[in-house]
Amino acid sequence: MQVESFGPIGEVNSFKTDEEALKRANDSEYGLYASVFTNDLTRALKFAKGFEDGAVCINGSAPMVSMSLPFGGWKQSGIGYEVGIEGFKSWTQIKSIVICPL
Repeated sequence: MQVESFGPIGEVNSFKTDEEALKRANDSEYGLYASVFTNDLTRALKFAKGFEDGAVCINGSAPMVSMSLPFGGWKQSGIGYEVGIEGFKSWTQIKSIVICPL
């Protein structure tokens, strides 16, 4: 539960409260992607908002669901964002130039 793994791995744990589940899920130095599976949309959104991850999928497991959505991690996962406007912005450098009248 403490390693950022890349592969077809599913970790299953039991919990008594939603708060306990979120605490355990966020107890990692990584935060690239998370999934939550449930028929209860309100509960799913509670988890999606509570996960400390760059992307969350409800009732699915594919991290890239749309090329218009940014993809990147929190904590020690990744070094920025790819795809979407945030990905574009990561390749730019902002500069302000002011011309004052003489």
